[in-house]
Amino acid sequence: MLLIAYDRRRMKGVGTPSDVWALGCLLFELLTGEMLHFDLDWARFYTRVTQDSMPLFDDDKIKMLHVSYRSEILELLKFILKRDPHWRPSVPAIIDRVDDLLHSDVLPDYIPPNRPLEPPEEPICRDAPRSVLTGCTI
Repeated sequence: MLLIAYDRRRMKGVGTPSDVWALGCLLFELLTGEMLHFDLDWARFYTRVTQDSMPLFDDDKIKMLHVSYRSEILELLKFILKRDPHWRPSVPAIIDRVDDLLHSDVLPDYIPPNRPLEPPEEPICRDAPRSVLTGCTI
């Protein structure tokens, strides 16, 4: 039997807008290693998240974003994290924004962890055509 949260079954207060909000918070956490909205004081936390007079991103949180792409990521997060669920973007709109960002020259090329930054000493030949194998160790 599949167990579904009560609110999810009622479809009240949850749905795509809340998933979009969660995606924005997750994106911040993945980029910084820190939660965007965390406070041990529940009242202060609630006020910061729900009140338009409170900034969603304080200076300390903004400084956690890498300086080389801080403004672009902050723009994306502000696009996603709208307090009013009716103003949050659709998932296709977010995909378009992320796609534009990934195809811009703003973000650095991804280098997987533990991968050497220098080219390998020997050419990598396993998938190369026969005519290109000159100098390769087979």
